[in-house]
Amino acid sequence: VKVRARSAWALGELGKHTSDNAKALAEIDVPAALLEVLITPDTPESLLTPCKKSLKAIINTCDYLPALIPLLSRSPMNILKYVLAQISELLPQSLENKKEFLTSKGLALMQQMVESAPSGSKMREYIDNINSQYPPEAVQYYTPGYEDLLLGKLEDYDQLQPSWAIQH
Repeated sequence: VKVRARSAWALGELGKHTSDNAKALAEIDVPAALLEVLITPDTPESLLTPCKKSLKAIINTCDYLPALIPLLSRSPMNILKYVLAQISELLPQSLENKKEFLTSKGLALMQQMVESAPSGSKMREYIDNINSQYPPEAVQYYTPGYEDLLLGKLEDYDQLQPSWAIQH
């Protein structure tokens, strides 16, 4: 455990130094490995603390969006807020980042978190900031329950069609 804890600490020190270092670590899945330790039951506290600190350090320095998006689906809330904070910093900087977040289903994953983020919380602030980077239609499209709303509108629309317009 001691060697793993020191290794985790060293990775965090390396990752927090520069965004290039954080990206290099992300490309070899170090954040995912640290997260795995954090979410594994019965991980000793002596390993949890350095893994958590290192993961936060790497996330806070990482400007490589493809490495952050997978963390959205597996991170506990105490890590998720750091992921969302970093994404909210990266999206305004580039249209390519916005496209990547949308096409990789990051926006859809994030919409599933809205209900668990209380209004006024930091997490909700990050979510709102990210949503503000997209047209309302895109946000609405990925909002849970929107499919049901669209199906209801389709049924209403179908009932409004004259009978001669419906071909059998």
